[in-house]
Amino acid sequence: MLPIDMEAQCIVCPSTRPIFQQLKWKTNGQFDGEEQMQQQRGLKSIATVGILLAVLTVSMTFAGGPPETRSGGSIIQAVPSIFLRNSYLQVLSAPGGRFVIGVTQGNPATSSDNNKRLLYGYPGHLGSSFSTLQISRGSITSNVILGTAEAPDPTGLPPVASPVSDGTTLTTRWEQDQVSVVEQISFAQNPKTERPDTVAISYTLTNHSSENLQVGLRILLDLAVGRNDAAPVVIEGTGERITQEAEWLAGAVPEGWSAYESATFSLGSLKAQGQLSGGDATSPDRFVVADWDDAKETAWDYSIDPGKQMDDSALLLYYGPQTLAPGQTTTLRTYVGATIGVELYLPQVMR
Repeated sequence: MLPIDMEAQCIVCPSTRPIFQQLKWKTNGQFDGEEQMQQQRGLKSIATVGILLAVLTVSMTFAGGPPETRSGGSIIQAVPSIFLRNSYLQVLSAPGGRFVIGVTQGNPATSSDNNKRLLYGYPGHLGSSFSTLQISRGSITSNVILGTAEAPDPTGLPPVASPVSDGTTLTTRWEQDQVSVVEQISFAQNPKTERPDTVAISYTLTNHSSENLQVGLRILLDLAVGRNDAAPVVIEGTGERITQEAEWLAGAVPEGWSAYESATFSLGSLKAQGQLSGGDATSPDRFVVADWDDAKETAWDYSIDPGKQMDDSALLLYYGPQTLAPGQTTTLRTYVGATIGVELYLPQVMR
């Protein structure tokens, strides 16, 4: 693993007005992804787009787009202030504890993946990807979203302290109902590319109470690969091409996934990739490819619509719930990285 320098960084972000809150934008003010995505995020008319583009040409100075919003209009993204970076990837975080991932220089053989997104918001905002802690005591279950973003979003649990680094790992801690959560993010060697172009994301859950608890974790990743916010997903091993909502349960969860910038699965496309099992990765009990607009409204339970086309793709990784005895700890780990120009999944089956 490469050593990592951790610094504080201030990223300039323009003010966000309510008229912008239901739209996603690229650096130049155009919409994300392919032509079929032009109607997403509450787009009302071409005339409205023209007006907004004129304003954004003057005011927008970042690549991530303005903050995402929930259906009630509350902002769920904050401005990054801390980064963890190597020659391939960058992880941005903020005092509220959420994170976003993007490419720095990526594959050294090409510049076509430089400075591109893997998760939505990079590099100007973060918050639309978040994790949920579930705690059950007897018949009472609580679902707590970890991390906060800009006001007026009241939904997230703030960490006990801002994220910190020991030079190799970004660590954030939460405490809720006598359960502690330690999130650790670091760079890891990718065995497929033989480069540290992968991020290890781990959560350590500890029961500090005097009784058995049922504890679970859900990770929501808001995919946005390069210009495509509706990035289609390919399943490792089977080669299934996923453009509609789908799910896999324990025993059938794949070893990994790939999300393409190209809507047509071009072999030369930038891809976000994830390892779900194998090595020290923890296989989820449920893996879901979902539309972010719907998934973001839930803290835990989510029912897929198998016929729903993904206009804004996201992943849900469910771990547990499992029983933790007093003092017991469990660690859950997954991996997210990037590659370009490598096709690993055959045969290819459209779902």
